[in-house]
Amino acid sequence: MLKPIFLNRISLYFSNKVCFEDFSAQIHSNSCIAVIGNNGSGKSSLLKIIKGDLVASEGEVQNNKNVFFGYVPQIIYDYENLSGGEKFNKVLSAAFSYFPDVLLLDEPTNHY
Repeated sequence: MLKPIFLNRISLYFSNKVCFEDFSAQIHSNSCIAVIGNNGSGKSSLLKIIKGDLVASEGEVQNNKNVFFGYVPQIIYDYENLSGGEKFNKVLSAAFSYFPDVLLLDEPTNHY
């Protein structure tokens, strides 16, 4: 069982906007969590912060360095000859094939 992932007072700012401020949460093993918000509110960026691909403007993320993340992006450019659903299934299957500890799905049903 993995240790929880802690988000400690994280904030995300861009030069022209504040996405979120002073956000704290704990993500425990076997959790299923949805992040809901308006377009442009920082949902995709939050997933990238959790995954370690983006650094929060403030605060910190504490997780086990041995956690392996599977990630399905919001927009899939690969596999030009496939339909949206086929692209999603291909990328999701690839993410599962690595047996991730944490699976991050960025709007998995939005355009498929």
